[in-house]
Amino acid sequence: MKRPLGFTLIELLIYLALFGIILGGVCGAVYTMLEFSDSNQGKVILQEEGNFLLGKIDWALAGAADFTASSSPAELLVDKYNFTDNPLIFVADGTSLILKRGDKTYDILNSSQIQMINLAFQSIPAGSAGAKRMQINFTLLTTSSRGKQLSQDFQSTYYLLK
Repeated sequence: MKRPLGFTLIELLIYLALFGIILGGVCGAVYTMLEFSDSNQGKVILQEEGNFLLGKIDWALAGAADFTASSSPAELLVDKYNFTDNPLIFVADGTSLILKRGDKTYDILNSSQIQMINLAFQSIPAGSAGAKRMQINFTLLTTSSRGKQLSQDFQSTYYLLK
């Protein structure tokens, strides 16, 4: 007696169940990879934005004759040698960092997708070397394309040697 070709109903159900398990695992892995990629992209954007803002403050303090840091309100005034737009003023305006150049213009430094909170400029007493010191702290926030809130803290210390 010849056996008929094809699958029995039991074999078909077993194959469908195995296929469903494999497909569920693949979908879960793809979702995890997409979520991880989105989170990493947001973290990279925050890091780049923070580096840009700290770079602007570095630029202002390079060749500075003097600076005054205050924490309430958070404000940094920088007088540069041979600079026509003195003073340079960094100040928080809501969730943005603003750079004012004398009494002429002002620029919003962070992008519209990034919010800056907890900005603080803190003067540190001069040490034995006589260098004027200042510390800056701030937190940047953004929302990923999937709606997850991401944040990163930044801190840097600056010295003015005379």
